[in-house]
Amino acid sequence: MANNDVPTFEPAGGADFDPLAHGWVVHEDPGFTTHAGPIYKRGAGADRQFALKLLTHHINKNGVAHGGVVCSLMDESLGNYCMGVTGHDLMVSVQMNLNWVSAGWEHEFLVTTMEISRVTRSIIFVRGVMRAGDRIVATAEGVYKQVRSRPGDQIPGSTP
Repeated sequence: MANNDVPTFEPAGGADFDPLAHGWVVHEDPGFTTHAGPIYKRGAGADRQFALKLLTHHINKNGVAHGGVVCSLMDESLGNYCMGVTGHDLMVSVQMNLNWVSAGWEHEFLVTTMEISRVTRSIIFVRGVMRAGDRIVATAEGVYKQVRSRPGDQIPGSTP
């Protein structure tokens, strides 16, 4: 292979892959997530997974998923997973350590799986792995805090 040749392979998912036809539903979350996605979800509680099909607007000038896209999907996945497992409907990110392990290519379907490491009165420690098929794209450890909305806040889906 010449130095300027890009390896050819069938991406995990592929251009014709339709997440909705495979049991995934669109993760409805107003704001930034709407522009970063569409993000998909399936399962509930400890079995919840989140995913993203890499589209042209997710790809950087190097031809792979932009690091911010991977980071955003992981943060959204970890935070929403914590909410689903704990039943608390408002969570904020305190810290996330992310390791980019391999590139995500256009049309690949990135799937995150998570597990809770520890829960305190208001803090949740969680780990996640993002894969494209069997290949690990990123790993992360996060710390999330359960919060309450303030009087007068208009936060969809939260309780004061």
